[in-house]
Amino acid sequence: MRNVAQTWRAVLGAVAVALLVTSCRVDTTIDVVADEDGSGSVTVTVELDEEALEAVGDPANTIKSADLTQAGWTVEEPVIGDGATIVASKDFANPVQFTAIMTEISGSGGPLSEFTMERKTPFARTTWEMTGRIDLSNGLEAFGDEALADIVGSPIGWTTEDLEAELGVPAAEAFGFELRVTLDGSIGGNGSKTEDGAMSWTPRLGSDPVEVKGTGNTDNTTALVWVGLGLGALVALAVVLGTRLLRYMRRDSRDYVDDAPTPKHAAGASRAADGAVSEGMDTADARLELVVLGGAGVLYEVGDVAERVMYPLARDLGSDTELERVIELYDQTTLGRRTTMEFWQALGLGGDPQAHDRDYLMRARLSANVIPFIEKMRERGLQLAVLDNDSAHWSSGLRRRFRLDDSIDHFVISAEVGARLPDESMFEALRRASGVGPANMLYLGTVESHLSAGADFGMATVWFAPPTGVATGEARVVRGFRDFFKPVTT
Repeated sequence: MRNVAQTWRAVLGAVAVALLVTSCRVDTTIDVVADEDGSGSVTVTVELDEEALEAVGDPANTIKSADLTQAGWTVEEPVIGDGATIVASKDFANPVQFTAIMTEISGSGGPLSEFTMERKTPFARTTWEMTGRIDLSNGLEAFGDEALADIVGSPIGWTTEDLEAELGVPAAEAFGFELRVTLDGSIGGNGSKTEDGAMSWTPRLGSDPVEVKGTGNTDNTTALVWVGLGLGALVALAVVLGTRLLRYMRRDSRDYVDDAPTPKHAAGASRAADGAVSEGMDTADARLELVVLGGAGVLYEVGDVAERVMYPLARDLGSDTELERVIELYDQTTLGRRTTMEFWQALGLGGDPQAHDRDYLMRARLSANVIPFIEKMRERGLQLAVLDNDSAHWSSGLRRRFRLDDSIDHFVISAEVGARLPDESMFEALRRASGVGPANMLYLGTVESHLSAGADFGMATVWFAPPTGVATGEARVVRGFRDFFKPVTT
């Protein structure tokens, strides 16, 4: 990279010196164009007027194109007429490569620094944000060679002051610099808009450093819960995700009527959302960062593990322990008060406890369509978490069996926390593990008390596959992960 940076500095420095001693004009433009996936290109264009071309000579001798080509740059044949235009470009596949290219142009300690590109995913929107710094405060010396400075005391062989004294005009009048950035979607930032919709920064030589910030915003046509809940439900969900609305919900005791036929988390959210919209509540801060899946009944097919899995398994293995005792022992184990070995022993089962663990793990099944759902969320740049009442040992075994650790960011397990859902400690442990505030979480759960506790904590909630025959009223409901792949109806 050092050779490439030196080559670019030689190009810009040589033409800069030429313009000062010949009263000519040189303009340098750096164009950054980024696509929706974070790939794109950087193009450097140097335009010399006739006098500058005469001073610099044949651009083929000025540019060590072999160094640039070897580093992946495409160097076009210079266009020579009354002046000359020199163009070189390089593609990047991701934001990391973009940063490397900007460093290649400038070199360490050069005028371009700290350039990064980051993708953010606020609710129903994708934002690419490019930031960096342009520092031309040292004048033309910013484009010089450090090795030359060690020899003659100046990076360009002359000081800017000496060159300006020779020329009789400020360097800034003869040297133009522009950074243009085009990002996917509607563009914004702290630069100036150009006619073609890009964002532009044009600092002058000797001016104070410029902090660059450009953004490209694309509204997603289908938000996370584009699940066939209908457009009205999507709007309500976006409102619910706002922190101010969640505060409003907690203040309004009318949303928490104990004898209501629907879960308070869902009915309260819907009524509060309607009221908030009518009052013009600001929802600018609403954004979705973390999708939280319940374990039993959501990520895994069976919800009531103790009754529907452990009790039949204990019977098959020869235990005559009553159902109530199996449930009690299971709760103790998922609180971390018993090991899984002690669980099997308490059931009166001999043999190899590890074999019993394997028998249990082999009976588990993932919910239908959960893997495509997880993949879709990952594509959207969202974090995923699992919130589950389970033993650490069993949870680890399930994660290995279904290879979940690579696709789910956080597992918050009751035995590790020392509390079971719907205890608030579980939600607080999730907040600390993820670093995401509850207002930016969406919780899919199948147990009404867990969802109500999640709503009280400040999360938006969706009732996943409620029992048949249970009144759901105004609750936002999905019957299964297949609902997330249905088109939105309006």
